[in-house]
Amino acid sequence: MNDRDVLIEELLMEQERDNDEPGPPTYREMVHKGDDEFAAPIVAQVMQRAGYVWLYDTKTYERSPFLRYMAPQKLQAKYPDGTPKFTTQRPRDKDGNPLMPWRGQVKCLLHPDQPQRDQYDRMGLAVCTSAHIANDQQLVLHMDHKHPSEWRAIQNLKRVDRETEESEYRRAIINLAAEKATGEKAPLYVSDKKKPGRPKKG
Repeated sequence: MNDRDVLIEELLMEQERDNDEPGPPTYREMVHKGDDEFAAPIVAQVMQRAGYVWLYDTKTYERSPFLRYMAPQKLQAKYPDGTPKFTTQRPRDKDGNPLMPWRGQVKCLLHPDQPQRDQYDRMGLAVCTSAHIANDQQLVLHMDHKHPSEWRAIQNLKRVDRETEESEYRRAIINLAAEKATGEKAPLYVSDKKKPGRPKKG
């Protein structure tokens, strides 16, 4: 067994210890033995049924599938600062703890925990369990692309509520003007509409 074979064996054993990923069954496979262009052998987790390789971004820690034959090329990619962009193993901190991708805390408007969920159920709107959207701007994009018909229904509902609120307010102003003109006290306008809140965060 030469030095390269020893390194491959060590990589296989290390990935066996570090295989804590959920999902479809995987097996370890040597993707590239190494050559003059890419010296180190590459061993990665390969999804069993499709021949895809899991690679991890060294800065965002996101895991992405790539076709097996593309792995050597992807592993040569670098960030502008010269650091490798991908690795075959999940990045870990100095104590050996796995580094996980950052996740937002904004929930989809169709999430089961949203306060309007009962109303949306009566309207027949779909349920979405997305709960890690980055921010409110991304929430709008999520609704626009993932739930276009539900998004239109929610926007129309808000428009109707707003128009009803404005109509009641104008009626109250008219009543107040009539009270001043006739001396008779008009009923006090108090809106029974709940003020819309910001989307729930986890």
